[in-house]
Amino acid sequence: MADARSCLRSVYTRSDWNCDTKYTSGTLLDCTEMFAKELTQAGHTRRFSITEAGVLGWEVREEQDSRIVRRVCYTDWHRVERAMSVMTLQVTELEQAGWLPADAN
Repeated sequence: MADARSCLRSVYTRSDWNCDTKYTSGTLLDCTEMFAKELTQAGHTRRFSITEAGVLGWEVREEQDSRIVRRVCYTDWHRVERAMSVMTLQVTELEQAGWLPADAN
């Protein structure tokens, strides 16, 4: 069963690229940030982003104090939608706990 999950995960995710990757074939479009939130509290920062990268899919990323705590690349749009919903919920919970948008400080 674990092998089947690993196989399916590789169908929907990519780990062989990042937004800075350059391809001479021209298949990588300029990266477009689809979702970006940055919150701060007591000198700490949380960043959430989803970046579209053309035919290569989407990079979903979460950072805490400039440390990447989650980074996954999806090729399936439905997984991106789910990740965006989770990030939106996390941002809402942090704001309710007193975190402020970075540009408000």
